[in-house]
Amino acid sequence: MAADNQIEFLLVAHLRGFSFNPHRPDGLTFQADSPPANISLKPLHPDQDGSGLHRGLECRAYKTKQLDPEFWGFASDLIQGRFRMYPEASIGLPLVRDKRQLIDASGQLAKGFEPPLELYPPTLQSVCDEAANELRSTIERFFKLIRWQQEIDGPHDVFEREPVLYWRTAPDSKYHVVGRRQRQWIGRAPAGLEWTDSDQHDFKELWANIGATEPLGHELLREAQGSVGSAPRSALLLAASALEAGVKTHVARLAPDTEWLMMEAPAPPVFKMLRDYLPQLHASKGVSLDGWSKLHPLFKEAQKLAECRNKLTHRGDMPDEAVSNMRGFLSTVSDLLYLLDIVEGNEWARENIQYPTRVLLGWPTTRRRRSYDVRVTHPLMFWD
Repeated sequence: MAADNQIEFLLVAHLRGFSFNPHRPDGLTFQADSPPANISLKPLHPDQDGSGLHRGLECRAYKTKQLDPEFWGFASDLIQGRFRMYPEASIGLPLVRDKRQLIDASGQLAKGFEPPLELYPPTLQSVCDEAANELRSTIERFFKLIRWQQEIDGPHDVFEREPVLYWRTAPDSKYHVVGRRQRQWIGRAPAGLEWTDSDQHDFKELWANIGATEPLGHELLREAQGSVGSAPRSALLLAASALEAGVKTHVARLAPDTEWLMMEAPAPPVFKMLRDYLPQLHASKGVSLDGWSKLHPLFKEAQKLAECRNKLTHRGDMPDEAVSNMRGFLSTVSDLLYLLDIVEGNEWARENIQYPTRVLLGWPTTRRRRSYDVRVTHPLMFWD
């Protein structure tokens, strides 16, 4: 048994946009006591010239934690291929899925089967999550500081893909992968070009409008959608800017005398303009915004988006609410921008309003064929 029931964690990350200059086939190591860091960095292909960024670097960060004997024992058994039952376990043995036995009655794991983290004791799950987060933060801080210090080019996200956590309970033994969490993502499937008779009719009318161009708000939204995975903070700022640009442009079109104020002077919060100012402005022009009051949930989302944007700009950190709701924010901005398009006379934009908003407005189903994907990552895993 390891001294004091210690367990050693290792986080392995492949890096995006970093290379050595000049090439260092043996890599480098960095250790520090405060804040603690134990990092090694090597080229993925040390025998090749390292000048090409596409060849990549692999970073390893190490950390040791002390566990209670029961959790150390669970981890040690798991590394040896045996699942040790515990009172709060959510499964019974044997464990069978899709007619295949994954764990037998004695706890022996089927060859190649790696239980997901959700099957670990809750306390041990927390230890693994904590170790992964600490090591990830250490690596991120190391590369963001060195990128800043040396003016290194590269994308916002330093990782090529999600880092993988390993552990071992005996010094000098082989590291084994820690179970990863199962994750579910729900979102709209990619849209393809449609060309029905209705689409052709709508497009011909749009094309005939010589002054028609994609509005800035929509362009910014597309940039936000394209960067949400690699640069979520940029996506948040772009999404807020897209909605602000869309609302200001709409007001300037409706009331040209306000254009200078909209573009040059500080404007009220966007959600207040949407909720209060636009109905009044349209009423003054003899235009009724039918159903506008039903959009209150979207205005609340716009307010949350603005609050998250402000927290980010003031603190520098991505708010937790924004992390969990970025795709919701993007959907809200998309619907609000297309609703403004409809108000401006673009009836074809009705087909681009998403299902939840259509329900609020009592609209029929759109003719668009875009579906929703439900993707589960890190399910019950097998390894060769």
